[in-house]
Formats: sequence, structure tokens, C-alpha cells
Amino acid sequence: MFANRPRIKLPRTRTDWAMEVAAALGLLTTVLVASVSFPGLPPQIPTHFNLAGEPDGWGPRATIFLLPGLGVVLHVLLTFAAKIPHRCNYLWPITEQNAPRQYLLARRVMNLLKAQIVWMFAIFTWRMTAIGRGEAAQLGLWHVGLLLALIVGTLLWYIASASRAR
Repeated sequence: MFANRPRIKLPRTRTDWAMEVAAALGLLTTVLVASVSFPGLPPQIPTHFNLAGEPDGWGPRATIFLLPGLGVVLHVLLTFAAKIPHRCNYLWPITEQNAPRQYLLARRVMNLLKAQIVWMFAIFTWRMTAIGRGEAAQLGLWHVGLLLALIVGTLLWYIASASRAR
């Protein structure tokens, strides 16, 4: 399946670099929030939330490092996947003619999602520490809703753009 796809090296654009920087800053923010907040956290912090954004599960304060850890893994995996676009799954057949555009779009959507997800993790980590310290009662659903809308919007943009580029 992948053997017939063209392997081409696409130069990084300014947009690619900007998304990489945004993702790296989001990851750094997540790690810093968890690390700086950890000493002041109580023994139990919220680890799960209901649909209203209220905590309904609690765990040891060390779980504050779960989202930064997942962010690092996600960052590495999506960075690697973006470097091998000929190995990705596509909605339409890849040809010599459409490969450059399809690969560019695939790389762009992976980089956008990477940045959005690590920033979502940063916000969740920040809110979990605030709730754990008693400074907030819930996640703040507008944060979650906005980020989920961005992710859905990114996926819809990708589908529309990839469809036009086929």
C-alpha cells in the first residue's frame, strides 16, 4: 500500500515552524505548570471530571505529571509521523501529482493538532492544580469547549483541503 507512494522531501514552511514553536511552548508550559505547582499541591488532586467540568475522581498529587508525560509522548509521535507522510493514511489515493499537496496538508494537520492538544493539556494541568489548591471549583468548560472546537475545526479544514487537493 505505501510502497507505491512517492517519497518526497518537502521543505518546512514558516507556518510549519510557527506551529512547531507553538507546540513546544505548550509542552514547556505544561511541564512548568506541573513542576512549579507540585510542591504546593495537597496529597489528593482531581484526576477525572464529569461533563459539567466538576471533579468526580481524585488521585495522588503525583498524577499532575500524567498530562505532561502524555504531552511529551504525543509530541514525539506526531513529530515523527509528520516526517513520514508517505506512510500516513489518506482519504483519497495518493498520486505523483497530488502527493506534494497531500503530504503538506497531512504534515500541517499533525502539527496543528499537536499544538492544540499540548495546549489543552497545559490548560487542564493548570486547572487541576487550581482545583487541588482550592482556588477553583471546576475546569471551566469554555476552555475545554474552545479547544475542542479548534480541534474539530482543524479536522474539518483538513478534510475540505485534502478533498480539494485530490
